[in-house]
Amino acid sequence: MHLQLGSWRDRHRVKRTSLGLVLLAACAGPAAVPPHLTVHWTPVPAAGQDSVAEIQLNDAMARPVTGARLELEAFMTHAGMAPVLATVAEQGNGRYLARVRFTMDGDWVVRLQGTRADGGAIDVQEHVPSVRPKK
Repeated sequence: MHLQLGSWRDRHRVKRTSLGLVLLAACAGPAAVPPHLTVHWTPVPAAGQDSVAEIQLNDAMARPVTGARLELEAFMTHAGMAPVLATVAEQGNGRYLARVRFTMDGDWVVRLQGTRADGGAIDVQEHVPSVRPKK
C-alpha cells in the first residue's frame, strides 16, 4: 500500500502517530448499513390531496425494523418550497403509515428520520417523481 500525505517534499515530516490514526480510521470497518425503505402511495400523490404513505422498513438482513420512532419530511427537489411534515404511526412488523399532503406538483423527496428501538439512528429517503397537479 502506498500512502502519501502532503507534497512529495514533505513526505519525511509525516509522524508515526499521524500515520497510525489514518490507518486506524481506514481499518475501522464499514459504516452501519442504513435500513431499506419501500413506500407505496394510496392514492397516487397529487398536489393538495392527502395520500397515505405505506412504509416498509427492513434492516440489511431483510428483517422488519420495529419499535422505531420516526418523522417524515417531504421536500421538493428544487429550492424555494417549504417542506411538508407528517406524523408516522407504526402498524407492526416494520410497517408504518403517514398521511402526506404535497403542496405542489412536481418531483419530491421523502426523508424518514428517527431512532430504532435500540437507539440507533435512521435517516433514509426515497424519490417521489411526478406528483400530479391538483384536479
